[in-house]
Amino acid sequence: KTIYQHFKDKDTVVLEVTKQYLHQEETDLQKIHDTAKDPIEELVSISKWFREMLSNMDTSLLHDMQKYHHSSWTVFHEHKEKCIFCSIIENLEAGKKLGLYRSDLNEKIISRFRVESTQMLFNAEAFSHSEFNIRQLQMEVFEHFVYGIVTEKGREIFEKYKQELK
Repeated sequence: KTIYQHFKDKDTVVLEVTKQYLHQEETDLQKIHDTAKDPIEELVSISKWFREMLSNMDTSLLHDMQKYHHSSWTVFHEHKEKCIFCSIIENLEAGKKLGLYRSDLNEKIISRFRVESTQMLFNAEAFSHSEFNIRQLQMEVFEHFVYGIVTEKGREIFEKYKQELK
């Protein structure tokens, strides 16, 4: 007996696993959002969660999904647009209201930049995975992002939370 008694083919297996993973990701991110004291703590907690996830992930996964499993890639892309992109916009708006983030930020541009810069970490042409540690890359890109959006008040708060990232 094989797994294919329950699934039509490998693409269907990959699609169902992708959907299940993305559902769990949404649940995890919502819990982080609901328990964060402020938008900066939310970013720090998500960064920490993301690094833990990276330690269990093959960095070629997204490339393979895009190349070989189109339906799964489409679901992932839709998730990125509906869940990730929108949650970053909400975080930026909340941070601006609290004076933690620069008031002149364009939320749509910065959110797009954040989503795409995070995905770029998986691109072996941009960052050789034999030369760069994916967790180190994520931390560098994350800090660059945060320092680019915070006010002085936000920077002081981030510096306190940053100790949790070590």
